Amino acid sequence: MKSLSVAMKLGLGFVSVILITLIIALVGLSGGNTINTMLNDMYANNLTPIKDVANANMQAIYHNRSLYDLLVSDKTELSKIVENMDKNKTKMTELLDKYRKTFLTEREKDLLKKFDAVWPPYEASAKKVIALMEVDNLKATELVNNETTQLFQVVDDVLSDIVDFNDQLAKEAYDQSDVTANRAQQTLIGLLVLAVLISAIIAFVITRGLLKQLGGEPAYAAEVLSRVAAGDLDVTIPLRANDTGSMLAAMKGMVEKLSQIIGEVRGAANALSGASEEVSATAQSMS
Repeated sequence: MKSLSVAMKLGLGFVSVILITLIIALVGLSGGNTINTMLNDMYANNLTPIKDVANANMQAIYHNRSLYDLLVSDKTELSKIVENMDKNKTKMTELLDKYRKTFLTEREKDLLKKFDAVWPPYEASAKKVIALMEVDNLKATELVNNETTQLFQVVDDVLSDIVDFNDQLAKEAYDQSDVTANRAQQTLIGLLVLAVLISAIIAFVITRGLLKQLGGEPAYAAEVLSRVAAGDLDVTIPLRANDTGSMLAAMKGMVEKLSQIIGEVRGAANALSGASEEVSATAQSMS
């Protein structure tokens, strides 16, 4: 460190601070990306499925309610009601197919298999109701109130279980994202505190090194140099304890040496002047 130039010391200090700032930024970005990924996953694989499956459940309910409409409607309206039932089934199937394309847990796969197993019996019973409506309304009513209703209840329960399970997954994902956000916040706070400490240490080391190298404050060192350059050798240069290698110490040594040399030169000049006067006096006496 002693052999490094002032520019190099300052440069290393700034680079260190920049690197620390970069690390903090990268950690912050990483935490933000993680949370963003979790939220996107929760939206795509939990919240959207909740909406789609709930809508599919409503289509199934509309399909079942249409059977009751059949019981109280004229036979002339039969085809229209059956057409609406087919639309309900088609819409329900589209929504469930969309849900099947999302990431599914084993529990969700099992529930879908169960739905695939319970829907056909209900649908077959509903078709029997439609067929009976044309010949015996009383038997059709009895079938709806017993077998068909029981079979549909199983269908409704399975779809409700899928919605409830996705709601549970969404809550777990939210809780996990909350934990991740808190962890990222704590990490950033820790890094910021560490960055402040490291920056303070770097600043202290560089400042201490520069002051040791200069021997004092830069402004004072510049003032001393200016006075010496102007020929003022009477300047007093105070030094820190045990300071033998700083610029001010070297300057003080130079001033003292110059003062000594100038003193010696003055002494020699005075001696020469005295000798000259003696020679002159001797010459006058001889004349």
